[in-house]
Amino acid sequence: MTLDDPDARSEQRHTVLNVFGLTLEVSNPRLAELLTMDAKEALTADIKDVFGPSAPAAADEPLTDVAEALPPVDARAAREEHERHALRERVRLAGERLGFDVALDGTWESPAGVSVLVRDFPRTLTLAAAAHFVRELAGIIGRSSDPDRTSALLVAADRASADVLKVAVRQARAYQSMRVACIDDLESLAAVVERNAASHAHALAVIAPIAAIDVGEVVAVLRAAGGAGSSAPVE
Repeated sequence: MTLDDPDARSEQRHTVLNVFGLTLEVSNPRLAELLTMDAKEALTADIKDVFGPSAPAAADEPLTDVAEALPPVDARAAREEHERHALRERVRLAGERLGFDVALDGTWESPAGVSVLVRDFPRTLTLAAAAHFVRELAGIIGRSSDPDRTSALLVAADRASADVLKVAVRQARAYQSMRVACIDDLESLAAVVERNAASHAHALAVIAPIAAIDVGEVVAVLRAAGGAGSSAPVE
């Protein structure tokens, strides 16, 4: 085992370590001296004496281009971005199928004059993060131009995410202005509306708590969903 280029084996070797049959040799006599000298002496040794002044990178050499120094795009980050985009597209299409006018900022406008602020969650949040988000969203609703006709719909990618969001909504006592739904259930509700088993007004009564004035509207949706063999889609 050596510290030198194999092509330099013809040069004189200096043994600096021999332990358990393993020999460490170098060809540079100053390096050998440095490796074998007392630790206190080694600290005061000038590195130039070993490698010469041209070995370390010169201080005035240009830095590597930043773009070249950056690591390649992380595969996990790319996957998460793809999941966010895919869920957002599913949510947008579901809103259109349900009869809403879907804005670029995620707001669903109903012909009935009700606005639904839709937010999607591709991954499970911690309860603390979900609670913070719900409080922030409640503030947005309260500051809207017509809070009495504005609600929020939190769309989760899976049941686990939905459960965390539901707990956060209950803790904030925001159930009078927010609903939580899994994307699969939201798409099931859209299918019920598309086959004319329920109307946009029925779907609105489920999605927007401020629109659920008539219990019969909700019951109509439940009956339609039950006829299709599915459960109530929005909680």
